[in-house]
Amino acid sequence: VNLTDVKGQKSLRYREVNCGGSFGSSSLTQIIGLGKNNKIDSIEIKWAGGTIQKLGNMKQDQKIIVNEMK
Repeated sequence: VNLTDVKGQKSLRYREVNCGGSFGSSSLTQIIGLGKNNKIDSIEIKWAGGTIQKLGNMKQDQKIIVNEMK
């Protein structure tokens, strides 16, 4: 996740998601906090199959569902 804060500083957030688990362990759902950042520039997803998917124009407090594009 590429972010921009109110001063225009850029930062990145990285997450690794695996196949999931039971009883809440290794959840496929990701919650990404923005901290002092106020803008999500883009989200880049690198799928296990090698596909790279990029999303832009994301808003705060938004839920998105992403499936691998084949």
